[in-house]
Amino acid sequence: MHKFLNISISALLFAAMMLCSCTSRETINPGNTSVPSEQSIAHTHLEAETTPRTTVAEIKTSAPEQTLPTQTIVETQTTAPNSTVIEEIKSLETTAAEEKTSVSEPAEDIEPPAAEPPVVDRFASLGIPEDVGYSYYTEEIREQMLEHGIDYDTVEQLIDVGFIFPEMLEMSHEERCIRSFTHSFRHFDGSIEEMLELLPKTEAYIAENYPDIITKHQYGSSVQGRSLDAYFFSNCEEPKQKIMLTFAMHGYEGDFRNDGAFLTESAYAIMLFYAENPEFLGEAQLIFCPMLNPDGVYAPKNAKYGREQSEGIDMNRDFKKGLFRAAESIALRDFMQEVEPDILIDFHGWLNATYGDSSLAKIFNKHTKLYHWDKQYGSSQGYLIGYAHKQGIRSLLVEHEHFTEINSIGIIYALNEICRKAE
Repeated sequence: MHKFLNISISALLFAAMMLCSCTSRETINPGNTSVPSEQSIAHTHLEAETTPRTTVAEIKTSAPEQTLPTQTIVETQTTAPNSTVIEEIKSLETTAAEEKTSVSEPAEDIEPPAAEPPVVDRFASLGIPEDVGYSYYTEEIREQMLEHGIDYDTVEQLIDVGFIFPEMLEMSHEERCIRSFTHSFRHFDGSIEEMLELLPKTEAYIAENYPDIITKHQYGSSVQGRSLDAYFFSNCEEPKQKIMLTFAMHGYEGDFRNDGAFLTESAYAIMLFYAENPEFLGEAQLIFCPMLNPDGVYAPKNAKYGREQSEGIDMNRDFKKGLFRAAESIALRDFMQEVEPDILIDFHGWLNATYGDSSLAKIFNKHTKLYHWDKQYGSSQGYLIGYAHKQGIRSLLVEHEHFTEINSIGIIYALNEICRKAE
């Protein structure tokens, strides 16, 4: 395109020059009125190219000098080519310049059209899997789930333990969390040997999977070298109240050998709930000691101990001045002095009662449906709660009705109420 424009401009310039030349001739020779045609101009140009050139010297010797009139020279210098031709030349030059600019300068980036906003699924937070579909989870049910803050997993867990959707809507947030929790941690119905194999696996799972909520601490060792562990549960930097919970002081509680393992199982169930729902801790700290007497819990069938620790000492008769004979009792006493809990709750079986602090007993009896309360602390007998009471610690002994009737859900309700009072 540029080449074509250049050729066209050159041709027009040549034509303009020829016109100027003709005009000059007319001015010099006013009598000559004929205008040469394009063919004659081209013929003249061709002759000029083919005719031998005369040198300047030859011109000077062959022809006398002629002086042109002044008026003729002025007219020759001021005569302009045809205006139409000039306009065409300017137009072609402008077009060529525009073409050159369009090629040499890159075009400005053109923003793509704005994409349409994505379709927002307002029910996405419910967590309903795609393969479930909406045959049951209709739009009306999903609206109610959003309104009440119930997700898909909670609904499925509550259905699994026997609730229907209208009942879920009547529950408080706390009740839904507790009731749905029982779906994943129900009462163990296997053999005691299977229970004993399961306990360390459960403990390891809880300790490893909730490091932001749980801090594990070994406060001592049993006579046979088993670890005495405590687990701190906190959801705030500076708790206003410390609540210590102790389990399985007796490996044998009275129904059969190793039945204290069911108390430890209850401890792990409650621990798992707070690991999953730390908001219910509030500004309180829970300190779990899930197995105070591991040698008694794991005592073999032919052992002479079980209720006692491996040296035959009943730990719940060892917490008084002048005693503390068992290594496990001494380790727990020292740990309590280090931690300085505000409340201590010691779990046993199977007398269906509570003993100790009246206000704590009222809360636990309300939620666990235990039969009665006795205000004695057993200080003179060497009970753990009696020792705690003398140290200024509010304390309660909880005796479950039966190893199959351990009410972990009721305990969680009671602990939640105590935690709220700490705020």
